[in-house]
Order: sequence, then structure tokens, then C-alpha cells
Amino acid sequence: ARTTADLEVVKQARAAAPSLSFSAIKVESLKHFETDRLGPDLFAVAKPVTVKKLVKALDGVLPGCFGEQLPLDSLRRLRTQQSLLGAMAHSVSVLVVDDVELNRRVVSLKLAQMGITNVRSASSGLEALREAASATVPFDLILTDVMMPELDGCETTRRLKADPRYSAVPVVGITGNRDAEFSRMCLEAGMAAVLGKPIDTAAMFTLLHDL
Repeated sequence: ARTTADLEVVKQARAAAPSLSFSAIKVESLKHFETDRLGPDLFAVAKPVTVKKLVKALDGVLPGCFGEQLPLDSLRRLRTQQSLLGAMAHSVSVLVVDDVELNRRVVSLKLAQMGITNVRSASSGLEALREAASATVPFDLILTDVMMPELDGCETTRRLKADPRYSAVPVVGITGNRDAEFSRMCLEAGMAAVLGKPIDTAAMFTLLHDL
């Protein structure tokens, strides 16, 4: 149970950083503490703590900490997508294309978090074409950076789509350019979708599930 002394300690602590308070007391009983004594930076989370409650509280304390905002009512749908994707992840093969090694590692790590570990990488569009052509079994998915030297993501996609083995394989572009016209150009080149940088994990889960 919270006492006045306990709440005074929290009040002093919030001078250094926003605070989350977990309590078995009903949140309604703490409202006067939040407004009159602790100010707007204290968010009371009633026990038992659930994922939904925690996400809402953390977003209140640190707005935008989840990157692109994930609506609370889609948490259950996201977990279902993760489960479905995880069930078939072991059989999915992916080619990651980017001229920056760090970016390739980041994408591969996000795929691994989804259970997809059969991942190969290419450092250029030309290398991606060679990887695709030499693969005994076509890749199930290709994730490519759009802005690359020599052969950009759009031209790489056009050449991949000219290969009958890859005409139906989804190619997803990755770019920091959020311009709608730029995205339209990527889609016209044959990409199935475009992901923005930095990559939002929840958006990536949803996109791959819907492909």
C-alpha cells in the first residue's frame, strides 16, 4: 500500500526522471496523488500489470518510445501474427540486400527475432541477382535497400521480376525516404511494399504476415 511518505519519495525522484508507480490500490484512489502531489509525469499502473497496461503507461512517460505507434487494440492481433509467422518461420528463406553491412545485420537480427534464420545477404543489387540466380530453390522473400550504388533497389527488383522463378516472389523495399511519390515509384518497379527506416518491428511483423 502507498503511504504519503512513499509518494513523497516518488515525487522527489521524478525531478530526475518520469516515474511509473505500481500499486494494488485502484487507480481511481490514486488520482488525487497524480494530479495534486505528483504532477503529470507519474503514471499509476494498477496490479496485476498486463502488457496492455504497461505499453500505455510507458507511452505516457516516454512518448514515442515504441517508434511508430502501435494501437493498443492491435496487440492481440500482433501476437497472433507472431505466432502464425513463427510456426512457418523455419521454412522461410530470405535474401537481404543492402550496401551497408550494419543495415544488413539489423535486418537479419529483426528476422531472427521473428524466428526466420534462413537468411542470406548481398552487398549490392548485382550480387543479389547472382545470389538469386544461383539459389537451388528460389528465395521466399527479398528485402532490399532502395538507394544503392551501381544498381539501385528499383532496377534490382525489375531484373528479379524478369526471372520467371521470381516473378511471384515478394520484394520489399527499405528506405528512409517517406515521400509518397518515391514509394509509388518503388511499387511501380514491382516491389510488394516499402518499409521505412528505421524499421519498426511491429510494422515489419504485420507486413510480412500480410504478404
